[in-house]
Amino acid sequence: MRPGPTALDNDSRPRDLLALGGSFFFIFMGSATLQQFAIPFLKDVRGWSEARCYWILPTVYFSQAFWRINAVYVINLIGNRAAIILGALTYLLFAGGLLLCPNYPLLLAILLAWGLGASLLWSAGSTQAIQAAHHTRYGQTAGLLYASVDFGFLIGVVVLTLVYARLGPGMLWAFCLPCAGLGVLATPLIPRRHLKAERQTLGNLRDILVSPWAIAVCILLLFCSFAWGIMLGSLPDWVKQEHGIGSFFALLPFYLGRLSTDLLGGRLSDSKGRGKVLFGAFLLSAAGMLSVSIWHRHLASILVGTAALGILFSAVPFTTLARIGDLVEPSKRQIAYGAIFIWRDLGVGISVLAGLYLRNLLGGFQMLFLFFSILFFLLSLLSFQVGRGTKLPAEVTK
Repeated sequence: MRPGPTALDNDSRPRDLLALGGSFFFIFMGSATLQQFAIPFLKDVRGWSEARCYWILPTVYFSQAFWRINAVYVINLIGNRAAIILGALTYLLFAGGLLLCPNYPLLLAILLAWGLGASLLWSAGSTQAIQAAHHTRYGQTAGLLYASVDFGFLIGVVVLTLVYARLGPGMLWAFCLPCAGLGVLATPLIPRRHLKAERQTLGNLRDILVSPWAIAVCILLLFCSFAWGIMLGSLPDWVKQEHGIGSFFALLPFYLGRLSTDLLGGRLSDSKGRGKVLFGAFLLSAAGMLSVSIWHRHLASILVGTAALGILFSAVPFTTLARIGDLVEPSKRQIAYGAIFIWRDLGVGISVLAGLYLRNLLGGFQMLFLFFSILFFLLSLLSFQVGRGTKLPAEVTK
């Protein structure tokens, strides 16, 4: 059984997805793409220690994890569109802070604020996109929303790599701040929808998190986020050491893998099943990390490995979002989104740090990538559990 469609579901309004996608495209192209360059930038420009640099992004994701559960209170208080606008402003704040702020404690405070804003942007934006979609196209809709983000990432990485290599890191602001600003200016075009979420209770959270499909997807989100953590920490750091900053182009297959999976995987998950898409994504990522481990000094293996990681990091979040649409009542979707996606944020933060400390523990990058290959293979065996599930009850009592 599926949750009953809302009036918004029946209307199937493409304007919501178009406005959300356009705004997200510019915001992520100009701001979030900087995550890929944060560690090299802070080392080169600020001269900070490796530990300081590696703690920057986990600060964001641990803050975002905390606010995932609590974002529903803010969204109910100020409204869905206002939450998206506020969240977008913090992305612009992050870009300005990273590029222009030389004070480490102040930058950490900016990152904590960005964690709140990111949770608002994604919780409010994702649930609005799903509730504007027909119930047979949840996977396609989630994939298209993520495609707008990943297309922004793809263009941003290309431009920032060129700027970094040819003009120097001090000129990154000239691209990032105007693009992120355009994304913020586009947010008022997002239709105002009254998507009142249920009051969050322990009963709501319990019913969501004890179901077998939710347990499985939380585990998969936690560890699939290691793909993004690897891309933010260990892989770019290693590529720069071995091949120079210009070789960041070798990381582009990650974004091509994400974009192609967004566009094709959503339709596949609607037609073939959520679990099958996840199984294939984890197997491919395991093979990709194995290739990087074996042929770690060859850029060709980086191309294969990053593409596989991109497929994984795309498939799990949009499949999870679609599964929430499948099985969770509209009034509970923001609560479910927060309770489940908290594990994604924890996974990113943990894996960025793990790349630093596990690398030393395991004896270098080669063994680190082999470790991730084995982990992703084991997780592929759990993926079919996501395809099983029943609708959560419409009414929850304490």
